[in-house]
Amino acid sequence: MMKDELIKYMKDCSTEDEFCFKFLCSSCGTWWYSKPIPFSQAGSRVSDENKKVIYDALYRRGWINARNAVLDDAINHFSICPICHGLICDRCFLICNEIEMCKNCAERLHESGKPVIAETAVSLIF
Repeated sequence: MMKDELIKYMKDCSTEDEFCFKFLCSSCGTWWYSKPIPFSQAGSRVSDENKKVIYDALYRRGWINARNAVLDDAINHFSICPICHGLICDRCFLICNEIEMCKNCAERLHESGKPVIAETAVSLIF
């Protein structure tokens, strides 16, 4: 379910040689870029139409695999705010007493909380 939500916010930055995607935090406006994933057939341009069909199929399969890997990684960096439904990075997503939400909604609703990134850092220490 989270992957389906992330897909709505994902922007494709892929080239013919590598796959790359980005996501925008709705709260702070910071872009998160995935690590580039090289296309296995990069540099092997084809002129034959039959080989082009195969090349395109390989590119599509590589793109789908890269997208799925990036979505798995992005789940560790983002949440969907249950109040505004925005895509929120872990620096802007707060763990509050009653419900987690983005810092913008928390401010508007006069709620307080701690950023997820701080919670992650604490859990890694112990």
